[in-house]
Amino acid sequence: VAGVVVSQTEDMQKTVRIRGAQGEPTFLLDGVVVDVTTINALSIHDVETVDIMKSGASTAIFGSMGGQGVISILTKRGFVSGDSSKEPAAGVLIYHLPGYSREREFYSPAYHRMSAEAARRPDYRATIFWAAYVKTNKDGRARVAYFNSDAAGKMNVRVEGLSGTGAPGAGSVQYQVR
Repeated sequence: VAGVVVSQTEDMQKTVRIRGAQGEPTFLLDGVVVDVTTINALSIHDVETVDIMKSGASTAIFGSMGGQGVISILTKRGFVSGDSSKEPAAGVLIYHLPGYSREREFYSPAYHRMSAEAARRPDYRATIFWAAYVKTNKDGRARVAYFNSDAAGKMNVRVEGLSGTGAPGAGSVQYQVR
């Protein structure tokens, strides 16, 4: 590639320099910063494109990492679309961890506002009560009120939360509905 010098030292280590730069460039493999040994292990048959960016305006996005230039290599299996969830490489498992989402109001029946006929319909909700925010008193206790399901059986209560200092806490209990 014009403007790139690849050489080998006496101890068989390869070095790469972009003409005019003093040190080794930053290497990107499918958009991820890697070292030269990762590039050396890459098969030429897997390479789709190679972009050489010399220092200046083209490398400004990389900050100080782009000072010696950037060599970007996209593989044929790489994430060309930029969305790794749609194009996983062979042998790679993509798992999206659940994160935070906006608080939503949880549906709870308002029997006092329903017609008598609607209030008599069976209520078989799987989740009986949920609240994003329950404030406890100085003893760490809180009181919540909810309408139970019409289903008979064991009910599982799971409580999870964070203290004022961010320490997590959790607890569970069961009760019987007849």
